[in-house]
Amino acid sequence: MLALFAWLVPGPRPRVAPRTVGWSVVGPLAWIGCTFARGAVVGWYPYPFLDVGELGLALGRTSGCRRPPTGDEFRVAQGSATRQHGTRAGADRTRRRRMGQLVYSMITSLDGYVEATEGSIGAGAEDPEVHTFVGDVFRDVGTYLYGRRMYETMVFWETADQDPDAPPHILQYARDWQAAEKVVYSTTLADVSSARTRVERTFDPEAVRRLKAESERDLTVDGPNLAAQAVRAGLVDEYHLFMTTTVVGGGKRFFPDGVRLDLDLVEERAFASGLIYARYRTR
Repeated sequence: MLALFAWLVPGPRPRVAPRTVGWSVVGPLAWIGCTFARGAVVGWYPYPFLDVGELGLALGRTSGCRRPPTGDEFRVAQGSATRQHGTRAGADRTRRRRMGQLVYSMITSLDGYVEATEGSIGAGAEDPEVHTFVGDVFRDVGTYLYGRRMYETMVFWETADQDPDAPPHILQYARDWQAAEKVVYSTTLADVSSARTRVERTFDPEAVRRLKAESERDLTVDGPNLAAQAVRAGLVDEYHLFMTTTVVGGGKRFFPDGVRLDLDLVEERAFASGLIYARYRTR
């Protein structure tokens, strides 16, 4: 198995925020105030920390629905709405927060294999440009889901930042990896050698579904065997492929057999090394 950064381990190895808008013109807000004072409904507003209906009514009362409110009037109305709804502002933000996405990403051959029957799956991933890009893409991952073999490869990053000769992109990825939670699915692993790591004996799709729902940060599933279970359970939200320029003709595929997926291509990039990055999202 070959996760995105597994090939950096030396030696033998297995093969979006709430929108905020600052308005300097208060005329439209007076219109909103009058509209809400008359009982109409507006679907969008630029202040997610306030209850729009109460803010509108406060503005309507302050301005009398006759003219745009002055700056002082708007501040009074804003304060009124905040005081009346401050206790449930946190709950509103919680309801609107983004649920974590589960990402499956690996380096593949041009014909879609993550392991070749013979030899490697091709070159290009070792380029520093690729390393830096991968680190940037996955910097905000909050949880990694691993099988035992993949974990034993990736645990290299627990101490990689102690190398005084490590380049900056390696140090950054190591620190990001250490800061994330790790879940290792194994029936045989007795102990772990990294912080923020726990062992689960079985892969429970419903438990992973709850983990996604409770997480504000993304998760990744690493390795084709574990990922196949997540794919078949309909848990994976995005697929990130880093394709080399080599056709290997056989081996272990990125996508599991017997599964149909309809995906949208949302991002792509070509690197100087020849590697192609393609990011797909489930429909």
